[in-house]
Amino acid sequence: MTYYPSECNKASPANATGPFPPECNSCVIEAYQQLVNITRQMEDAARQENWEATLALGQSYVHEVEVLRNKANLQPGNKAEREICSHLLRQVLMHDAAVRDAVSPEMRRLSQLLHTRNQQKKMVKAYSGMKLAG
Repeated sequence: MTYYPSECNKASPANATGPFPPECNSCVIEAYQQLVNITRQMEDAARQENWEATLALGQSYVHEVEVLRNKANLQPGNKAEREICSHLLRQVLMHDAAVRDAVSPEMRRLSQLLHTRNQQKKMVKAYSGMKLAG
């Protein structure tokens, strides 16, 4: 689920009844939790070598980060919020590192394939200008 600032109000009774302390803006925490959820799904997809899902989730992640970055009212305001968001960001970084670990072998393989293809193209180009003897 995507959360937008217009749907959330700071520390209102309606959103303060969740698992967060009443002084917290649950909207900002939910935005960070959304990033955790996306990166967790990315990690799962990458470990399963589902590259299409990994890329699609990566695009969702970038979008959510941009939403968070562009909305000043989606910043942790007090110490409790900052601590919760800090914990959530550590989870995001943990999942991100796991995604990178899972993707690295595939990236090396693709890099090697591209290198081989480029070498083949160079050879074809080099030999295509030569006349065959015979």
